[in-house]
Amino acid sequence: MRLPPPIGGTLPGGLPTTSIGLTIRDLAGLPEPAAGRRRRLLHVIATADALRLITIDALAAQVQAAHRFRGRPLLQRVLDELRGELSHSGAEARARRMVRDVVAASGLRLHPRPYAIRQGRRVVAEADLAVVALRYDIEVDGPHHLLPAQQAKDRHRDRRARAEGWTVDRFLVEEIDAHPEAFTRAIRATISALLARQSSSRGDHCSPRR
Repeated sequence: MRLPPPIGGTLPGGLPTTSIGLTIRDLAGLPEPAAGRRRRLLHVIATADALRLITIDALAAQVQAAHRFRGRPLLQRVLDELRGELSHSGAEARARRMVRDVVAASGLRLHPRPYAIRQGRRVVAEADLAVVALRYDIEVDGPHHLLPAQQAKDRHRDRRARAEGWTVDRFLVEEIDAHPEAFTRAIRATISALLARQSSSRGDHCSPRR
């Protein structure tokens, strides 16, 4: 019996296989709620990109060439998110409201806008949400921050911010939306730790010399 040709893949061991692109397209069309498919697609595509199995641009080209298939609008939106083409300003606004309440409960103030972290006159980073009194930078990351190239940029940026005495925490938009209580709990714990460190430092400076 002659096997049919593989669908965009190879024939390891004589078995027909599909391509990564077609597998991802199949995932986009699964009969499950769109929110679940979106999360699955984000992680699968980011993982495939990290393993260099397919690039975002190559997958986008395949989607364009395919024209119509089940789940195409969702897959296109996910690709746009991973490219950073869709704003997550709404999610950042929701996070800002939550953080503002936690910060206010500690007697502190959240900076009203993104805050420029400087080394002398040079801006080395911009904090999404900044508690300036504690030098605490809370980053609200869109899906494109899952991609290895962006993560490398984030690590470089965060090192420069930490070199200026800032504490940096990163949270994915989907994590904030799915688990808002865990998000605020993490912020509260870090603020408490930074306040304790600040208080201890002041105590050391005020203690008499022997």
